[in-house]
Amino acid sequence: MVIAFSNFKGGVGKTSLASGLADCLAKMGKKLLLIDMDAQCNLSSFYINVEENTVSVYEALVSKSELPIINVRENIDLVPATLDLTEAERSMMGTMGREYKLMEKLDKVKDNYDFVFIDCSPYFGVATCNAFFASDAVIIPVTPSRLATSGMSKTIDAANEVEGIRHKKFAFVKTVANFCKSGQNLTSDLLAYMKESMKKSDYFESYIRESTSVQMSSVDGRLGKRSNGEKDFLALTDELLKVTKNGAKKKK
Repeated sequence: MVIAFSNFKGGVGKTSLASGLADCLAKMGKKLLLIDMDAQCNLSSFYINVEENTVSVYEALVSKSELPIINVRENIDLVPATLDLTEAERSMMGTMGREYKLMEKLDKVKDNYDFVFIDCSPYFGVATCNAFFASDAVIIPVTPSRLATSGMSKTIDAANEVEGIRHKKFAFVKTVANFCKSGQNLTSDLLAYMKESMKKSDYFESYIRESTSVQMSSVDGRLGKRSNGEKDFLALTDELLKVTKNGAKKKK
């Protein structure tokens, strides 16, 4: 299954959420491909040193090159991003079917994996559009803040628009509460809003607490053993596996 991690509001922990889930799934023996579609390269930086000469997803989008897949850890492969991705909008202007470029390249390799996670930019440009068109589902991390629901609503609207254009519904578009502080009013308000105002099928009941282990995972994508962060991510991973019926099966 191909899942885009997206929210049009920045600073909500899309990258740490994707890498934390990947860490848990990889330890369970699931094989993952992570694709960085954000020119900030945060996901790539968790696993490799991003340099000017790093071959990235940009080359695959604008040329006949295939996805540059790198094995970065047991059961985890990566397609990195570089700052060149900022040029995609200009380089792909006027390109026929430009929103399908990632899907065309990904279709050749996705059956080698149980999950493909795409880390999106908060900007709905050509890169994020490609991520949505290539995805089977969307996960929207949201943090406790006064503007918590604004980016979420815009992301859901974009997902609905993509469904209409490609004539194919997402398996799910689900929100997950991220960076939650115990006892904080904003956290209680967000969780209450999700339960009272959203369909149960539109959000994950598990949520990620703000903790040292989650902050440290932003360095190398690894969660501390037996930490609160690991407990939260394992609960979310179990819920994700149930939603996806234990993951997309690889073709024989």
